[in-house]
Amino acid sequence: MRLVDQLESISTSDVGAEIGKMLDHAHVSVSSYGQRLVSIDGYDGSVEINELALAYFKAEAFERYEDACFNKQFRCYQLYERIRCYELWGRIQELYEDSDDELNKTWLLKYLTPAKETLKGTINMHLCRLCAGDPMAIIGEWAHQGGDHRFSEIRRSLIEFTPDEFKEIWPKGSPKYIVNSGENSERWIPSPTKISRIVNKIGYVSWENLCNGQKLE
Repeated sequence: MRLVDQLESISTSDVGAEIGKMLDHAHVSVSSYGQRLVSIDGYDGSVEINELALAYFKAEAFERYEDACFNKQFRCYQLYERIRCYELWGRIQELYEDSDDELNKTWLLKYLTPAKETLKGTINMHLCRLCAGDPMAIIGEWAHQGGDHRFSEIRRSLIEFTPDEFKEIWPKGSPKYIVNSGENSERWIPSPTKISRIVNKIGYVSWENLCNGQKLE
């Protein structure tokens, strides 16, 4: 099966699982035209890293739901997916960083490709690459360099928990930050240490077990 067809066929509810498996067998390369490409063992062809990143952004984890509208099973599933997609963000970022390494091995593309990408992102109504929806700008080259705060807000949304969600994971813990203060919109954000612990454990706990009381922490 072609990789491009597989990416197009992934449902929004399966993004975390499918993209996660793909990244376990991913290989980065650069085409003779300077395209940042990724191939996956078991699939034919390759795609631009941006295409894989766009498939990732279709995940239900990036949607916000009101807890009262859904049963506990759905809430556990969504909580699990958000944490898993938080972990995937860093892994996709690594693809862009690996492609930088590949570009730096060339004598010309390492200059031409970044210039072409910047031009492509700004040519439409003079928008910045973030405003134009460039996934590389969101995940890749600037996400770890302290740029526009909107980059970090997209990733942060995955680890913003309602007080009840937070207490499901850390019954005796307290948040590092509280944002969007208000009775119905308050979100708790854990410390980086807490997030690191559950990200490291996410591969060993299913969302069904989470629903049955197993703790991620």
